Amino acid sequence: MTKIDITETTRDDIPGLQAVLEATGLFPPELLPDFLEPVLTGDSPALWRTGWVDGTPAGLVFTEPEPMTDGTWNMRALGVVPGHQGRGLGRALVAAVEDDLASAGQRILIVDTSGTADFAGARAFYAALGYDEEARIRDFWAEGDDKVVFRKALEALPPVHRRRSGGAQGGLARAVRLARLASTQVGGHPDGAQASERCGRVPEVG
Repeated sequence: MTKIDITETTRDDIPGLQAVLEATGLFPPELLPDFLEPVLTGDSPALWRTGWVDGTPAGLVFTEPEPMTDGTWNMRALGVVPGHQGRGLGRALVAAVEDDLASAGQRILIVDTSGTADFAGARAFYAALGYDEEARIRDFWAEGDDKVVFRKALEALPPVHRRRSGGAQGGLARAVRLARLASTQVGGHPDGAQASERCGRVPEVG
């Protein structure tokens, strides 16, 4: 029987997650250590979770707070290796992030994807998980390629029971404190946001 675990991403996960990135094409694998470094040192509020299948990294999710907001987060990247897509790992990764954020009192999770036919599976995936299409910006990514924003309220979400790595909740509490600090400051995207902004535009990964 396949065993799925969702854990807080650690430095030891990097080689395995680079293989996930290579297989999914979310962004260049060599960028991952730089993306993760401020998170691992406690200097960034972003949340990274690793999805495991039978002890092997097979997926990831990256979420960060939206600047200048109170409790609104953006799921910047979600990826599952092709061989495990459609088997529940993507759903488990999303549920893990939702549970973590809701338990910390965060309010809203959004995700950006594309309005093209190639991303119909991604839109169906998020809709099936209870996300509502909240906005559409025409020709955002390119001519004829709309940006579609999905939204889900995190309040009163039931908890998801799953195995976690040690320290996940402590790391989340620190991330929330950093997010609240960042919301009071004017600035650009947090670490990695620009390079990964389009990472929500992935095919169905459930």
